[in-house]
Amino acid sequence: DGMDVFYRGGMLMEHGGQLGYFDPGGGGYIRLHMGSTYDTDLAASTELHEKFHMVLFRATTLGLVMCLLQFEMMLGAQDKAHIKRVENVYTVLFHRTKYVHEVYANNMEIFSTLKKKGTESANQILSEKSPDYYKYYEALYPLNGDLHMDDEEKMRLISKLCRYALN
Repeated sequence: DGMDVFYRGGMLMEHGGQLGYFDPGGGGYIRLHMGSTYDTDLAASTELHEKFHMVLFRATTLGLVMCLLQFEMMLGAQDKAHIKRVENVYTVLFHRTKYVHEVYANNMEIFSTLKKKGTESANQILSEKSPDYYKYYEALYPLNGDLHMDDEEKMRLISKLCRYALN
């Protein structure tokens, strides 16, 4: 998809033109690109989105396995062939879990904004999503679009579904 995967600080991350990303190395960091979005609702929304990546990473079996692989890459620094094999496994897991992560982070970001700031703010954030990121929100439309279910229940079910997918 035109994004680069790179090795940094004993771990792999995917980084392209996004506004921020969650870096699980060293206990976890949220990296925000502070250009024109600094101190705006979009920056706050991006930070919230990245926090949801952190939550899912830390709460799932695959997230813990990926963390162990990062440690293995750091500890095996002398054996380049071993590091490359571990890096290849990490890369596969990263790409295979990305879809679930984005579905979770996008939906939870929107529902959290809806809960804290109301419909207008949530709709504004949703309208600013790129088409790819909007598709992640739409992926759960039968659930997130249910008019008979309250938003807390939707968040609970989205969380349960995505955690189940990565355990």
